[in-house]
Amino acid sequence: MNSTARVCIVTGGAAGIGRAWGRDGIRVNAVCPGATLTDHHIRAAAARGVSEAELRKRTEGYALLGRVAEPAEIAAAIHFLASDAASFITGATLVVDGGFTIRG
Repeated sequence: MNSTARVCIVTGGAAGIGRAWGRDGIRVNAVCPGATLTDHHIRAAAARGVSEAELRKRTEGYALLGRVAEPAEIAAAIHFLASDAASFITGATLVVDGGFTIRG
């Protein structure tokens, strides 16, 4: 399944569940992260003899912003949707992929 199809499934799920629970004051939102460079990836690359710097170089050009995400960037999106700052947001899907799904 390609990334666009996954986003459509999650988007529909967040909207449907949001409709079902919204009247009870329960907010339902989704975050669709793009490729994210985690400690797991860095350790796995190191086990293959690839340095973190080389791994980062290999991911240059990903998506429109030209790189993969850092875990803190995905966490910030989740934190926002869970916060009072998003108190009037429900049924939404926030795509945090550096523009990967809209690239040409």
